[in-house]
Amino acid sequence: VKGLLGLHADSSMDDTLLRIRELQEAKLQGQKPILIAAKSFDYLDALKPLDALARQTQAMSYRIFDSRYWLVSREQFLKDISPQWHPTRAYLEEIFDCDDFGLEFRVFCVGRFGYNGVAIVIDDDARHLYNLVLFDDGTIEVLEPQTGRFVALTQGLYQFQQGLILI
Repeated sequence: VKGLLGLHADSSMDDTLLRIRELQEAKLQGQKPILIAAKSFDYLDALKPLDALARQTQAMSYRIFDSRYWLVSREQFLKDISPQWHPTRAYLEEIFDCDDFGLEFRVFCVGRFGYNGVAIVIDDDARHLYNLVLFDDGTIEVLEPQTGRFVALTQGLYQFQQGLILI
């Protein structure tokens, strides 16, 4: 049975990370990012708020992709990045759904702007995939990539109780 990311339920973490890298590379071929003015953080500093958030539950863990993170303010995110986000396809159940939107949003931010402060959340309890956005002031917000809007954590499809965060 295939699950989120189009992987089988028994897929390993290496398979998951490889699939995400393949999607990123396929999306970015021949494109150069428009680098925005972002602050550079060592991964230990950038991920402190995420670490604190993940510790609130014993069943939510995270894996990192990079050793440095380039973060912007919430205001700059809303001004420069968010208005340009337009999913490439409409929702199509079990074909182009939450996992595809979430992956595409991260690839969009990294590929278009060099902004790698967007995490992918695989929420097992809610059976949903969404994004977390890290800001340069240490705050984090939940973004629903299907709408491009920030939403409240721990409500509705954003349970944040058990699952995996990839950043």
